[in-house]
Amino acid sequence: MIQLPLPFISQMQDILGAEYEDFAASMQEKPPISIRLNPNKPEHEFDLQNPIPWTKMGYYLDTKPIFTLDPYFHAGHYYAQESSSMMLEYIIKQLPIDEDSKVLDLCAAPGGKTTLLCGLLPSSCTIHAHEFHPFRSEILRQNIERWGSPNTVVTSGKLHHLLRTHIQYDLILIDAPCSGEGMFRKEPDAIKQWTGKKIDQCTTSQREILNLAKSLVKPGGYIIYSTCTYNTLENEEMIQEVLKDPNYKSISINTDAISGIKIFEYNQGLTYKCFPHRVKGEGFSFSILQNMMSPIEDKKLTTRDLVNHDQNDIVQTYIDISDPYHIIKNHEHDWLLPVPISDLYFRLTQSQVKILFAGIPLGQFKGKDWFPNHGLAMSYLLKKNIPTLNLNKLEAIDYLRANNHFSAAINDDIWQIVHYQQANLGWVKCIQGKYKNYLPKHIRIHSL
Repeated sequence: MIQLPLPFISQMQDILGAEYEDFAASMQEKPPISIRLNPNKPEHEFDLQNPIPWTKMGYYLDTKPIFTLDPYFHAGHYYAQESSSMMLEYIIKQLPIDEDSKVLDLCAAPGGKTTLLCGLLPSSCTIHAHEFHPFRSEILRQNIERWGSPNTVVTSGKLHHLLRTHIQYDLILIDAPCSGEGMFRKEPDAIKQWTGKKIDQCTTSQREILNLAKSLVKPGGYIIYSTCTYNTLENEEMIQEVLKDPNYKSISINTDAISGIKIFEYNQGLTYKCFPHRVKGEGFSFSILQNMMSPIEDKKLTTRDLVNHDQNDIVQTYIDISDPYHIIKNHEHDWLLPVPISDLYFRLTQSQVKILFAGIPLGQFKGKDWFPNHGLAMSYLLKKNIPTLNLNKLEAIDYLRANNHFSAAINDDIWQIVHYQQANLGWVKCIQGKYKNYLPKHIRIHSL
């Protein structure tokens, strides 16, 4: 049984009033389990009967599977995401986001909201995912690579470094670091960490992030600010920091389709909150802010100095793409960048922002030999006629564990994509009658 701190109980009684007892009862219930499918890799082995009403590709599961043992998980066919945080789709569908918009996920790790953007927005949009923390940024990179979308850039480093790029975005997501009250039921350890001091630390960070976002959002653009906590300090009062600026306005959305959302009005701001007794999910709060200044033309920078056509034969062999693109060399690796993200890449590079991932990683030459990148195997634009090594489930798990107990190949020195049903898992090459596993060490299954 979850024991809630007395100050938290008092806080929630103030917030919910007569609803508190229903909330307290819901905190003792089992958290729902949910996933969101990749619309560009929709195949899976689940029996999906319970859709999440506020997202097209989200579903509840009856029991929690062992994701590590599912090849479709490793191939990026779905993302294990908390259902309330998928509310982002419902929000964005009500905003006038153009097909060539630039979108920034400012606190992006581990990648749930970025991958949702990749599946929701057209490929002509540019999606920039940034994470400050080095370890978390690597988890983000892996999840974006697995998802396989070509219009995404992942960066890492101090947030204020982004100001050097002079890029402005049509939409900025801030899933801010918070005190985690909304995750008490799912992650009981969060209760032990909950203190007034932690809330103070979080509000300091949230304020800095929001101020930065104000400098990065275009005139006419939107900021979606969210937390997984309930208190007023980190939500209603926090957005007041932005609304003090007369150029910003709190935006309302239609919630008729999701009757469980509770709306809180505070001064000129609106905060929407999801509670587990009202919505089938964990705690989630959000507000939408708009920069009301008149939009200005976004002047693009040239990318001609970045173009490298040496790899066009590789692109024609492996990638099914008709849109214009550039090929960029980064740390000895070649990446394919669709034209819409080339401008972003150029500005980030010139501003010395650390780029972890961009577009489609192709591979690299070592001497005269070419080695494909794992990100190429994950791309949903990988051609269907690539030579494959088809494995059953036990063999696929063996591959993911870096074991090589496969039948002898017909041809030597041909790169093959390891295939489990409809899932691409990575690369192998047969050398002198034996397969060599090229799955990167850092993403292998190391324990079962």
